[in-house]
Amino acid sequence: MPAGPLLPLPELEARIERWIALEAASEEAFGLPPEEFSDDREEKFARWVVMAASVHPRFRFVRNETVHWSPPEQPLAASRVALLSTGGIRLRSQAPYEVDCELADASWNAIPREAGPGDFAIDHEHYNHADADRDVNCMLPVERLRELAATGEVGGVAPRHVGLMGCISDPSELLHGTAPRLAEMLLADGVDLVLLTPG
Repeated sequence: MPAGPLLPLPELEARIERWIALEAASEEAFGLPPEEFSDDREEKFARWVVMAASVHPRFRFVRNETVHWSPPEQPLAASRVALLSTGGIRLRSQAPYEVDCELADASWNAIPREAGPGDFAIDHEHYNHADADRDVNCMLPVERLRELAATGEVGGVAPRHVGLMGCISDPSELLHGTAPRLAEMLLADGVDLVLLTPG
């Protein structure tokens, strides 16, 4: 069955707020009646918002009011590419991330393009990173990107990649502090494209 159109933003926000209030007032786990939602994606999103708000007391949902879409200005084969992961990835030599989501660790680590498989550590506790612990390329494909650059499919590898935490209950510092600084760094590195891998 094809998905229907998404609800207008104010109506969707009102429904989400209503479900959060119902959950807070209820001692029983509630179910979301399918007829309340225009499609499956909307229901899944509402469930996620309710779950996050119930698990993390400081959870603050922030909506991007503007989609900052930047179409590629040149072919991939002529582009310098950087990797950015919110999977809690860092070098072993770098300080661990704060894994408590309530403490909102918006710090980041620059990861040199030369970093090898044994150089990495992963601190995230909200996904199973056993496979990435064995092969970091599952989350931060540094070796695959170098291979693509060597064959000419990618124009070049950025001198630095970025590691962040992805479980941040209140993203204010991430949005207003970290993100602008990262953008400045990536621009200074001559990066054309960034591949994001979420944790």
